[in-house]
Amino acid sequence: MVRPLIEAETAFSHGLWGAAAASYRKTVERAVTPLIDGDTNRKELGKKLGMLEKQGTLPEAMLEWIRVVKDQGNFALHDNDYDFDAKDQIEPAREFTITLLTYLFTLPEKVRLARALPEPEQDATAPEGA
Repeated sequence: MVRPLIEAETAFSHGLWGAAAASYRKTVERAVTPLIDGDTNRKELGKKLGMLEKQGTLPEAMLEWIRVVKDQGNFALHDNDYDFDAKDQIEPAREFTITLLTYLFTLPEKVRLARALPEPEQDATAPEGA
């Protein structure tokens, strides 16, 4: 999933909004596919979303955002009459993709590191429950 994210960020930084939308979609699909139980070969992202929803793997808000990114990517690839023409049209897909990657990969490690910290010493003079 690293390569499509790099491609998405490169396209975004150069104002290639359609290419960015398609690459953010690809990044999200690659990030969520390992979360799905069962065979995901040749399944479209929409079907994978249904599988994730049934599993309860991700919060509903995340699933809705994945749908937004999926739809934007599809629009970028398949709509013949209109192209994305502004940064603000793609920014939500970009922000969500980064948020999803943080949720799936960075946050668990941050939690693990925080739990590994030594507990603070108790102050014997502090009132109980403070």
